[in-house]
Amino acid sequence: MPTHDVVLSEEQRVELSSIVRSRSLPAGYVFRARLLLMLAEGASFSTIKQQLRTTAPTISRWKARFLNSGIDGLDTRHPGQSATVLTAALRARILSATRKKPGDGSTHWSCRKLVAVLGVSKDAVHRTWKEAGLKPHRLERYMASDDPDFESKAADIIGLYMNPPRHAAVFCVDEKTAIQALDRLDPVLPLSPGRAERHGFEYFRHGTLSLYAALDTATGRVHGKTTARHTSRDFVAFLKEVVSLCPRHKQIHIILDNLSAHKTTLVREFLEQNPRVHFHFTPTYSSWLNQIELWFARIERDVIARGIFTSVTDLAHKLRRYINAYSAYARPFQWKYSDPTRRIRNNEITATGHYYLGALRYDYAEWSGDIQTGFQSMQNERMRMLSTLNIGEPHWSMDTGGFMGGQPSPQNYARWMEFAAFVPVDRVHGDFKAKRQPWVYGPKAEAAATRALRLRYELLPYIYSYERVTTETGIGIVRPLFWMFPNDPKVANEGSSWMFGDAFLVSPVVTRGASTQAIYLPAGMWHDYFRGTQFKGGQTISYKVDPQTWQDIPLFVRDGAIIASQPAQDYLDQHPVTEVSLNVFPTRTAAEFTYYDDDGTTYAYEHEAYYRQPIHVLNAGALTKLQFETPTGSFEPALRSCVVRVHGRNAQSVLMAGKPIPKKLTEAQLMETDESGWTNGHDRFGLVTVIRVPARRAVNLVLR
Repeated sequence: MPTHDVVLSEEQRVELSSIVRSRSLPAGYVFRARLLLMLAEGASFSTIKQQLRTTAPTISRWKARFLNSGIDGLDTRHPGQSATVLTAALRARILSATRKKPGDGSTHWSCRKLVAVLGVSKDAVHRTWKEAGLKPHRLERYMASDDPDFESKAADIIGLYMNPPRHAAVFCVDEKTAIQALDRLDPVLPLSPGRAERHGFEYFRHGTLSLYAALDTATGRVHGKTTARHTSRDFVAFLKEVVSLCPRHKQIHIILDNLSAHKTTLVREFLEQNPRVHFHFTPTYSSWLNQIELWFARIERDVIARGIFTSVTDLAHKLRRYINAYSAYARPFQWKYSDPTRRIRNNEITATGHYYLGALRYDYAEWSGDIQTGFQSMQNERMRMLSTLNIGEPHWSMDTGGFMGGQPSPQNYARWMEFAAFVPVDRVHGDFKAKRQPWVYGPKAEAAATRALRLRYELLPYIYSYERVTTETGIGIVRPLFWMFPNDPKVANEGSSWMFGDAFLVSPVVTRGASTQAIYLPAGMWHDYFRGTQFKGGQTISYKVDPQTWQDIPLFVRDGAIIASQPAQDYLDQHPVTEVSLNVFPTRTAAEFTYYDDDGTTYAYEHEAYYRQPIHVLNAGALTKLQFETPTGSFEPALRSCVVRVHGRNAQSVLMAGKPIPKKLTEAQLMETDESGWTNGHDRFGLVTVIRVPARRAVNLVLR
């Protein structure tokens, strides 16, 4: 059949030839290009059918499409489903859904189940899970230690592993109790090609025994002993055997758990008779620190789990034979646990009264001990906090209200609650039967405490953003003044005031019946947060406080501050936060604040599952410039809008991305709509321009 009606221009011929030579284009596209080149060269249908292994209708179809549409006609008209673009927002949506339970009553998601609910591709879910390290089908079990001395006990035991004392022996000791001598009633079917060894379900139990074992951490050798019972007397007898293994001049350190049989009168008498023996108890629920547990797992796997024992004597014989064979070629275990931040806790922060340099890596809070109630005790806590922060512990707390000494007075309690609102970890605590709830201390104290607590809840976006800074730098939200103003000699020994982040200076009232408070303000301009009064820094002011209501918190905002806040809630996550407020105090010096959020419960932030947005402000001549950078991270918060209060001016116009946005007559009208807009007003600080903008995107604002 003649085919001379397919004529190619030089440009078309070059393009088709390039497609034919490609090794990355789809095979179908290459096939169609080769077909057209053969048609243009005058090849017959039969020749093309034979060489390309195709059919006449296929040749006719692609010939017609080329004649109608040129090379564009080579594209298939049914390209299939378009590829899913895995954006940060889509990742966040997949991760958020994964962390919630399925609605069908099942316990976890499968990839296909989540695909059906979200309407995304299976590949998008699989890739997101892989990047975040999520495996919903897997379940791990854990035991969390509640031992208040976990760190010190763990450090003691790990020290024996990593740097054991010279001229001393270290043994890990424990017992494996009630090991059953099980005999199978059915014959064992041996291992064969394509089949594993098989045991019948029926068995006969001849009895049980206990196995005592001591692992020499230096050599890895194990000394074992089997007993019919598990008593303190048996344990002491085994300890005597362990002691007999060591030369008389050697000290003996024994690592063991907190079993009651290890702490009886017989054991104490043994220790008194053997002063060279020293016990090191693991923390509660932390037997994994004892290396003998690793060896017990081995003997369970190698001997007990699949063993067949015709009697208790046979069981004891096989255990001893394994111990002898193991010890002949034993090697010590190598301690490799290197990430203490992964220690699991019960969704609580661990507080301890002890701190040492480097302890920050264990991620716990330090509290100042069992302190007395009263104003003097409260005053002392200020310098305790600042001193602790200065040596590197950012998560400091105290027993607000005092732990011992009875009930604080209503005034003492109210002032203490105001103080605690501006420390790193806000908590109350008291001795047995002590009450620290606000309503216990009367309506005046309750009102003052409630006001302080609600203020802290309002500032949660500000506080949590600084907690991210703490994670990255080790510098907490509470900062001594000499950190922030190192060239000002007047703050060198200042212990009554401190910075709360970069924005606030706070000086809590800690004196009974105080009506004034002397407060030193460093250089700069400062705004009274509650009254709006402006003060020039570099001076000591006499600040009036109300000795009747106890509701004064001397709190000052530094010029250049950006303060994020939200509506107060009764508890964390009571409602999704869809709108945050930013109080901005611009100056001619550029200022920055980075808004941060994440899910607050998992380690997903380590895989960039967070929301992070730097915000900049600057007074440039007659203009005020605000820049919200493009957010980073895959976490998708509930945030929808942001209300910016720019203090110190009434704007004539507001530009967003270079274009004017509409002005509203009042702030109430501005809040009635979700659209961007602005208005002028007056608040306790004076003139203010209020702007409402969309959240979770880059925004550039200019106030004229």
